[in-house]
Amino acid sequence: MKSRWRAAALILMMLALIVAFRVFGPRDVPEGQPALVSITDQTFSDFQRVFNDSAETTRILVLFSPSEKRSLQGASALQATLEDFPKARLRVLVVWEPVERTDFFAPTSDVLARISDRRAVQFWDRNRLVSQRIKAAGIPSVLRGNTIWDFLALFPPGARWDSAMPTPVLRGAPVVNVMEGLSRYLYSNSDPAASP
Repeated sequence: MKSRWRAAALILMMLALIVAFRVFGPRDVPEGQPALVSITDQTFSDFQRVFNDSAETTRILVLFSPSEKRSLQGASALQATLEDFPKARLRVLVVWEPVERTDFFAPTSDVLARISDRRAVQFWDRNRLVSQRIKAAGIPSVLRGNTIWDFLALFPPGARWDSAMPTPVLRGAPVVNVMEGLSRYLYSNSDPAASP
């Protein structure tokens, strides 16, 4: 009987440590990226500014859950694709948002490290404001409840996000399934020196 109590206590202790890490763990982005930014009603215009300040480049926007397995696989697949195009002129806007019940807190450093490319800017969107703007723009995507997630949208140079999100030239979900199309686009729209 004592061994059962010990096993139960050990499991509870491990769960408490996992929860403590998710709550209090570091939230450092990879080297070379700007600090993690929280998107709120007050700062949404800052998010749009990051998008528009890179208007001369191709922009990739992705929405991920920080704990859902397929989202994490998509983030890793995106990083691998970015590594194939190290010289492409890109800005990658990575938006982490709550989708699962375990997504109460911003992603920890190990999750943020899945996209280590220096062209990326990572955001925590607790209120799913980017998802709401995509829905308002009428862009078809994957919904869980009312949340767009595990979604990629690609915007060409010149596209601007002013009153509404511009129409992407490529979009899709889940992100892992969009990598082939993203690679084709980047290959055909890059300078020869930027191609693999």
